This record gives sequence, C-alpha cells and structure tokens, in this order.
Amino acid sequence: MGEFLAEILAFPTVVFSALLGLVVLYWVVVLLGLLEMDVLDPGGIVESVDGALDAAGGEAGDVDGGGLAKGLQALGLAQVPLTMSLSILVFFGWALSYLGMRFVRGLAPATWIQARLGEVALGAGIGLAAVLAAFYLTLIAVRPLRPLFVLHNAPLRSSFVGRVCTVTSSRVDAEFGQAEIEDGGAGLRVDVRCGEDNDLTRGSKALVYEYDAKEEVYHVSPAEEVLGG
Repeated sequence: MGEFLAEILAFPTVVFSALLGLVVLYWVVVLLGLLEMDVLDPGGIVESVDGALDAAGGEAGDVDGGGLAKGLQALGLAQVPLTMSLSILVFFGWALSYLGMRFVRGLAPATWIQARLGEVALGAGIGLAAVLAAFYLTLIAVRPLRPLFVLHNAPLRSSFVGRVCTVTSSRVDAEFGQAEIEDGGAGLRVDVRCGEDNDLTRGSKALVYEYDAKEEVYHVSPAEEVLGG
C-alpha cells in the first residue's frame, strides 16, 4: 500500500491523481444531487465555455471562441457530455501514467534512470505518452455511448405547411375541423379551419397553406381544388 501511494503521488502520476480526485469528487456530488449533469445537452458545457471565449474575443479581438467546440467535434468527443469524456480521459491518463512508471522502473534501476535521463525528463515523457494514449482510448470508449445522447428534435408546427392532410372530422369550416398529418410516425392529429365553402368531410384530402400560431390551428383548402383534381 505504501509503495502504491508513493507511485501515485510521484511525478507525473500525481498530476493525474489530482485530476482524478476532482473527477471522483464531482461524481460524488452529482450522485448526491447537489449538482446536475446535463446529459440531455452534450454540448452545453462546451457552448458555455465557447460563449465566454467569444465574449473575451469580442473585447480582446484575439480569441477564437469556437475553437474548443470545433476541437472536441474533430476529436469525436462532442457527441457525449463533456464531463463524461473528461472523466474517462483522466482515468485512462492516470492508469497509463501509473503503469508506465511502474514498467519503466522495473526495466532498469532507479539510479540508472536518474543518471541517464533524469527523473523529471522521464516523468514528462511518460506523462505525454499517457495523455496521447488516453485520448485514443477515450475515443474508443465513448464511441458506443454516442447513440445514448442523440437528441431528436420534434418538427416545428410551421414545417407542416404545404403538406396534404386527411380530414378526420365530419366537417371543416371557419369554426371547426380536425385532420391528421403524416409526420413519419403514428400521425399528428391537428385542428384545421377552412373559411371557404367546401365539401370536406371525413377521409377528404386538404392542403395545409398556413399555420395560425395564435389560435394553434392550420388553415386548409380542398386538395382537389388546389392541386387541380
């Protein structure tokens, strides 16, 4: 146990140990409900940081606020919550740094290492290698997690303008009417209105030409008239 503590508190593993301690503390606080993990907005933290960078760039004129988001996107780490990606990255970095130092120290006596390379130089090299390898392993680890955080945005109501709907009510006039619009799923039941004289009834086709956001209704016309039969 004493040897293990000495290893994790030695350079460069001590850097990863400190970061890992912060990660563990963060997740403990999350589990206790004192913080919220914004899993439904994977880019939320990135966007917040970018917003601050953009503000600074607007004042200083030399900061690229979108760099962080673009960098994470290029690395493939922006499809999952940033806190999760960083947690996995820190863990891999800590484990690789610890194992790397143990492996190298087992190959040659400590006095030889200190004399030939220097303790700091050796630690810096292993630390850099651990970071690079941790990035690669993190990319592999988060890949199967990406589908869990894909957001499916519902279509806007106004996006149904121009569609043909099927009347489901017995009549459609300026005061009453219902229809169903195909939305790629089970269908969307909506309120429709038609200010002109018509013979729309259950099963008739009508063309949606306008959405009234205030009344939350669609204005329609008989499809045969609009589409020429």
